[in-house]
Amino acid sequence: MTSNYPKISVITPSYNQAQFIEQTIRSVLDQNYPNLEYIIQDGGSTDGSVEIIKRYADRIDFWESGPDGGQSAAINKGFKRATGDFIMWINSDDMLAPGCLLALAESGELKPNRLIAGRCAFIDETGTQTGTHQTRITCLAELFRLRDIWYKQGQIVQPETIFCRELFWRSGGLDADNHYCMDYDLWIQMLTVGGELKTVPIDVGMFRRHEAQKVSDKQHVLDGLCNVARKRLLECNKLSRWQISRLKAGIDDFQENWDKPKQRVSLPMPLRKVRSAYLRLQKVIRGY
Repeated sequence: MTSNYPKISVITPSYNQAQFIEQTIRSVLDQNYPNLEYIIQDGGSTDGSVEIIKRYADRIDFWESGPDGGQSAAINKGFKRATGDFIMWINSDDMLAPGCLLALAESGELKPNRLIAGRCAFIDETGTQTGTHQTRITCLAELFRLRDIWYKQGQIVQPETIFCRELFWRSGGLDADNHYCMDYDLWIQMLTVGGELKTVPIDVGMFRRHEAQKVSDKQHVLDGLCNVARKRLLECNKLSRWQISRLKAGIDDFQENWDKPKQRVSLPMPLRKVRSAYLRLQKVIRGY
């Protein structure tokens, strides 16, 4: 039966998340996916996480606990062990949506060279759902539109993704020195090397928002996003010089003014129509 389903490897990086890690583990194991490989990379937790992991050791393909160089390094380490055709990671405070792996496999969308993005539920510390999300990103250029896309909740949220293992390594894997937006950097690299982004109407992940998580530090996340975006944009050979210049100006403006409302100029109705037609034409010309 397993030969009928692509092998999926799930990695969980963990460090002192005893409050949530059992829910994460159960969300993976309870998928009952027939061709699953599950790996946990724990960074040497001292809060009881290891004891929880041990309770499920007979159902986990590999786990270890010890210094790992941080989250990105731990994920890379796990993926080096992974043998699945498709891979994903789910952090130890997040969860997989029930039945998502089977739904993804049966959708027929797990194809080579793909980064697949489904839907993600936002949950709070108690596991109560507070919202839902699906990316509006459709192409490489849109990944650099931080104010218009990312700031308005159109970004790719990591727990909603699964991707081809070969594409991950062709993209260079995760930057082990990037601790805040390594997933954003990875999406850029995947599309830069020719990966295909495919969105699917499937509930894939559950992203938990709580005060202790790294992404609650908005200024660090913002600076990390802008610095990565600027660096990768200037390295990019998939966009025109005109696109790169315009996108870089947008990144610079966003980093400087992200917490300020965008000023709007009120135009007379005839000019509004002209401006609207002009903006539509520009989108056609730019290709995004």
